[in-house]
Amino acid sequence: DDEAFAQWLRGAFADRGPGYVPGYCGFHPVERVLLRETINTRRMVEPNYLSQLLAEQAKLTAVNGWQVCALHPTEGELFTAATPSRPGLLLGLPLAVVRDSQNRLRKLGIRPRRLEIGSVALLGALMRYVRETSYPHATVVCEIGIGQTRVYFLAKDGVHTPATLPHGLLSIMEAAMKELN
Repeated sequence: DDEAFAQWLRGAFADRGPGYVPGYCGFHPVERVLLRETINTRRMVEPNYLSQLLAEQAKLTAVNGWQVCALHPTEGELFTAATPSRPGLLLGLPLAVVRDSQNRLRKLGIRPRRLEIGSVALLGALMRYVRETSYPHATVVCEIGIGQTRVYFLAKDGVHTPATLPHGLLSIMEAAMKELN
């Protein structure tokens, strides 16, 4: 709700003047792709290796205009050609979604200094907590969206990404309405 958010922003930062409020922002675009895949790091020097791998594994028709990277599944660091080949997290995001989000934030009076995919930051923080506390069990993270649910498993060997479930808040609302008549 952009109007309610803008109203809160005016109240919370009344003395900011005519400029923008700087912000570190997280967002959860529906189009994002986060998959655990084996990354052949020797092929990362090829210009479109990660994009082709993302298109193949996520069954996307085109990944032109996408930002694609590979992350270590426990540390979250970027894979490079010097990294040994291993399972990693393949992350893809259409750049048009990033531009739209930045424009929306600017219209609200926020200048994003940093715009992150919130899922990745959340998973990183939880992995760090699990590692630091020596928590012995796997952890499950559920992101329930409007039309789908994403589930992530955090284990000792990193983040695992099963397929997205085609049920979200709308499915829950329909089931609740049917149950409650």
